[in-house]
Amino acid sequence: MLRRLHLRYEGTDSALVVDSGGRVEVQARFEAAHRARYGFIVPDKQLILEAVSIEAVGHTGIAAEASFLEAGATAQPDPLDRVWLFSGGEWHEAPLYERRTLGAGASIDGPAVIVEPTSTNVVEPGWQARMTDRGQLVLT
Repeated sequence: MLRRLHLRYEGTDSALVVDSGGRVEVQARFEAAHRARYGFIVPDKQLILEAVSIEAVGHTGIAAEASFLEAGATAQPDPLDRVWLFSGGEWHEAPLYERRTLGAGASIDGPAVIVEPTSTNVVEPGWQARMTDRGQLVLT
């Protein structure tokens, strides 16, 4: 278990993080960190404890990767639409796919566009996107 204190001098804005311990130890750690960062200390200034953080570190076995493929996804889905994209100095008409419809082994040759709720993947001409059985989209 890692216990850390976020300390700063009264009247300043930036806290420095030091390991927890007794008052004398903590002050010495803070002063060493302050000297290293700023080149000086101010022994007459009050120390302010801004925050305390505790981190638990443990070890587990190796987790199996979960599949993120949606039910109903197919290896070769039909495009939703066709769109225009500009690549390599020219316009290309490209199929538009929804990522959730791509099943394991789906292979999409560029140019193509693959959309999902949080991003858009552009498969450039000459590239290929392939969906793994774990739901990873690999571009080559």
